[in-house]
Amino acid sequence: MANNNEADNIRKLELQIKLEELQVKKEEIALKKELVHLERVRLQLAAHNSSEKSYHDFADLSICYHLDPWLKISSSKGGSRSSSIKATVLHYYDVTSTTCMILGELFQTGKNHIVSAHLWPVHAAQSLSFVSIPPTMINHPRNILRIIKELEVKYGHREITIIKIDNVLKLYVLNKSITNTRISSYLPTTFKDVHLRTISFKNHHRPYMRVLATHCRSAITQAKQFKHKFQIDDLELD
Repeated sequence: MANNNEADNIRKLELQIKLEELQVKKEEIALKKELVHLERVRLQLAAHNSSEKSYHDFADLSICYHLDPWLKISSSKGGSRSSSIKATVLHYYDVTSTTCMILGELFQTGKNHIVSAHLWPVHAAQSLSFVSIPPTMINHPRNILRIIKELEVKYGHREITIIKIDNVLKLYVLNKSITNTRISSYLPTTFKDVHLRTISFKNHHRPYMRVLATHCRSAITQAKQFKHKFQIDDLELD
């Protein structure tokens, strides 16, 4: 009976993901229509001798604001504790509740120490459309990784990011001042130990690359601004 219930739950999760993917296609069509409308507005402004510069300045500011949702990250905010989201993510990536996708199996940390960390923050769900992802997908597994709380916090503060090298996703520590710091009081591992460590995946599913690329760009921009604090040189940021 238990096996039947588990099989039913898996089928429900798979159906949910398929329905969400269909919703993505519908909302992508709506987004394209919205972009066409915005282009018409731009042309109307130009036709009425409006300042093209002021229009583009406004657009640039709007895009910069929406594409950098990590500016408003609060240290009090944590990964999702929703049991349904957790179950969906575990099934989607084929990992266990004690798996950190960066550090591996961490039985000693306790189940609650590993969180479902959103890659694009929940508070900025509406701005997901700026990277052509519907806001309704904020809790989709592709916007989530299972990692320990401390790594989630550093990701949110853009002290670490995720880069792609030869089609492999790796953790990159931008804040060099924390390299010798232990990631967690639970572990002897330091941030230096996980610099350029490969993110572990057990199947073909991967997170949204557009989200990771946007975070990486934002993190590098911040590192350039605080390069002395981060103890990072210009060569590494190029």
